Amino acid sequence: MKGPGSWHLVLILPWIVGLSACAGGLDAPPGRRDRGVTAPPPDLWSQSGEPACGPNFCLGCCLQGAICVTQNSDETCGVNGTTCVDCSALGTTCSGGTCLGCTPQCGGKACGSADGCGGTCQPGSGCTQSCTPQCGGKACGSADGCGGTCQPGSGCTQSCTPQCVGKACGSSDGCGGICQPGSGCNSCTPECAGKACGAADGCGGICQPGSGCNSCAPQCAGKACGSSDGCGGTCQPGSGCTSCTPQCAGKTCGSPNGCGGSCQPGSGCMTGCTPSCNASCGAQDGCGGTCTGDNGDSCAGVTAETWRCVQSPKWGTRISQVCRNGGWVTFHLNPKNCGSCCGSFSSNCCASTGC
Repeated sequence: MKGPGSWHLVLILPWIVGLSACAGGLDAPPGRRDRGVTAPPPDLWSQSGEPACGPNFCLGCCLQGAICVTQNSDETCGVNGTTCVDCSALGTTCSGGTCLGCTPQCGGKACGSADGCGGTCQPGSGCTQSCTPQCGGKACGSADGCGGTCQPGSGCTQSCTPQCVGKACGSSDGCGGICQPGSGCNSCTPECAGKACGAADGCGGICQPGSGCNSCAPQCAGKACGSSDGCGGTCQPGSGCTSCTPQCAGKTCGSPNGCGGSCQPGSGCMTGCTPSCNASCGAQDGCGGTCTGDNGDSCAGVTAETWRCVQSPKWGTRISQVCRNGGWVTFHLNPKNCGSCCGSFSSNCCASTGC
């Protein structure tokens, strides 16, 4: 039977063994104790029995994915639980946890992972963030919770309703964007060059300043629809023009069409009319023009004592004349009724004051 002293020795031995283990620290690879090798709490040990190293407890770098090295060297460089990098193999030195002159490699890596230079990949370095934007029900333009903003199509709601129906694709949608195919816009190319601004662009819209149109103001009030608007276009219904039907049949081309315009070839007007001023009534030449003449003009071929009324270039007014001795003799200025002074003499060929 053991004495009391033997029981005390049995109880104290486990404590002494544990104390010696703490004093020596966890077993580390040879030559690593002087580099600040530490181990994580027991609940972070890997299945192989080695300490599981990571950013949760290691401020330095992780050696072989398991051991935390807190004191950086040129052979073991890194911070925040990243894999230790051998800077000497890269021909550089370790400073502040990174290899001097080393170019971080973060493209396609997760943000927070090792950048290959002893540091970690930060947002903006080409790494991908595990954050999922949250935009459902939010207003477009508000924060998405991942450092960005919610864009149309992300589930956010727009306070402005784009207006694109009938507009040309690529034009403004009224909400700060542009009309895209499928929004109701059309892919027609507006034709505005040479047209008056405000005129139809041929695509359901109107020509705006800057589209190639000119700022001339069309003048169509009282004109016949289809006639010139004075700006290189034609007067269209609704512009103030009238829907009068031009009357040109039998008239001389260039004469008034009765609708504010003139008769043009193809409208039924005559282009080969021969003016006749012998014994003409009302100084009309029969082709829509005015007969002119003065005292002494020849009346060859006209029956003597034939009367007529013409416009006198000399006097600047209408005159009555009679054919005598082969020449026209001026009788009176401003005859009483020029339209009836033709052929035989009548008091209409006299001045208003009498013959």
